[in-house]
Amino acid sequence: MNSPQTPAESRVHVIENAPERLLIAMAVALPVFMQAANPLAQVCKLVPLGEMVGAQEGNRVFFPQSGLEVTLDDIERIHLVELETPGESTLSIEFAVTGDPRALILAAPGKWTDAGSIRRRICGFSKHALAHDKYETWCRDFTREPVLCPCCSVAAAKRRADPSLHPVAAIFHHALRHGMRLRCVLKSEACGLSVEILPGELDLSEGRISLTGADGTSHVSLDPGLCHAIGVETRDLDGEAHSMLRLYDQHGHLALEISTPGKQAAAVWCQFCK
Repeated sequence: MNSPQTPAESRVHVIENAPERLLIAMAVALPVFMQAANPLAQVCKLVPLGEMVGAQEGNRVFFPQSGLEVTLDDIERIHLVELETPGESTLSIEFAVTGDPRALILAAPGKWTDAGSIRRRICGFSKHALAHDKYETWCRDFTREPVLCPCCSVAAAKRRADPSLHPVAAIFHHALRHGMRLRCVLKSEACGLSVEILPGELDLSEGRISLTGADGTSHVSLDPGLCHAIGVETRDLDGEAHSMLRLYDQHGHLALEISTPGKQAAAVWCQFCK
């Protein structure tokens, strides 16, 4: 008879130190799993955070090696979540920004990196324990869902009902079929993250459009219901022509930018958007 599966045990702490100190402590050579999100999109990757470039105007810091940028003043709370399962330990640091308790996550899953090493780097930080049910309640109360007018709500529901009809689904499928490498850049006032993806798998379930890289760690996902406008153009980046796709939310804010080398893709993307 199989023994019952041992449940995962989690511990949650609220970090009381300044986010800049925590980010500096995480800037080690070990790879970390990064996830950045805004209401429309989410991007993920597994790379070392790298060294931080000092705070600029608006207290925004940059990590050129990993493509991460963070506005320190926008971070309202930081949770340290430790998850223990048989044979694996995962440490996650969650940065809460207005309306999203997990706008930025830096995680050290035992499968991919040395969570113990990163844990030792932050063990001296000031923090207090938080019961898991209180943590879940806080995250639920902190979350603010996008507010749409009745007409936009109906249109959003239609786009989510069949994501395969959305132009981005066709664009991702085209990239997957032709082995087209994509650079996806998440945009928000609080944080930004760029991810290079060689498409490996396209998923259109649960009302979302998701593309996972062939490496199994890079990922981009978006909610077609909140994609209110799409722009396609060609642009020179570092002296090389690129095709660029821009996705905007219901307020007209740029939320996700997707590009690939060359001008040819832009013409194809325009056809998908008609």
